[in-house]
Amino acid sequence: MYSKNSVLTALLLLFFITQEVLIALYYVSKQKYMRGQRVSVYSAIIEMQSQIGYVGLIHNFKNAILRPNEPHYWADAFENCRKANIQLDKLEIKGALILRQLNMLAVRYMMVAYKERVSLLPALTEKNMSISEVDNYLRYDDEPSHIEIKVVADKVAILLEDKMSDLLRNSLKSGFIVLVALLLTLVVIIRFFFKDQQKVRAQSTMLNIKMEGHKVDMARS
Repeated sequence: MYSKNSVLTALLLLFFITQEVLIALYYVSKQKYMRGQRVSVYSAIIEMQSQIGYVGLIHNFKNAILRPNEPHYWADAFENCRKANIQLDKLEIKGALILRQLNMLAVRYMMVAYKERVSLLPALTEKNMSISEVDNYLRYDDEPSHIEIKVVADKVAILLEDKMSDLLRNSLKSGFIVLVALLLTLVVIIRFFFKDQQKVRAQSTMLNIKMEGHKVDMARS
């Protein structure tokens, strides 16, 4: 009887401890996954900005205007457009996993606009236009795209922070519920064993009384 109860108690304790461990493991793995999401989005943003920024597309585009006799700037600008579009596609896919939907239209319009302007450079150069005339003709306001990138980065950061807070809160809540269930189970088990001990003691007392009675009867006879 006692061995069965001991086994049952051990199994119940093992069950609740396992639940606590699983909750902790789920929290750690989910948090790691969310951090990985944030890193992948930020990596795509950084790589895209490096392709379209002042060390990438804009740099080569400006130099293609200033140095029309050096065609590698023109080719490099096209290559920047190609790589930036790849990163933009990645960013929209990875960002959609967090934000549910992500269409960076301002950035995409900017990429199309710069690509069209790079394509026009050779023809404009042949027209013997001055550098300032070419620059004015090809000028494009890319501020909306920079604002869009910042807004997306901020949204991703805020949403992931909220998700991590919810994850922590739910994990703590689940862990607390399991802990309360464990404590209640322990109380029930202790009460059960206490009552069982009382029953055994009562039976032992009754048996002792009967034995004493038998001794008295035997002494009288």
